[in-house]
Amino acid sequence: MKPYDSNRWYWIVGGDASQVFSSAAGSYVPVADAAYVAWLEDGSLPTQIDTMENLGEVLAVAKAPVPVDSAAKNAYIEAQAKRIETIVFRMLFNHENRIRELAGQQPVTQQQFINFVKSLL
Repeated sequence: MKPYDSNRWYWIVGGDASQVFSSAAGSYVPVADAAYVAWLEDGSLPTQIDTMENLGEVLAVAKAPVPVDSAAKNAYIEAQAKRIETIVFRMLFNHENRIRELAGQQPVTQQQFINFVKSLL
């Protein structure tokens, strides 16, 4: 069995074992695909995952190549967007407190900043 490599791995999505998702191909491949059959030869098994959205998140976190399959690509992009939003939030929170410090004001807590952002929506 080979070590996990998000760039060369296979998943069974939603329990449908009639095809597997290949991160190398960026889409589904048939279970008879030559590369998949060769990959299985050392006892490696595809990972079961419940939804394409969760697979997109796995691929995004692993920084795997962007999938070409439209559903996988949408899930990947959505997961990347959520990660970017988290990073941007942390940066803004940090900058808010730096500005407050320069202005001689008390820093805000993360919850106070979240409440402020919610009030903008």
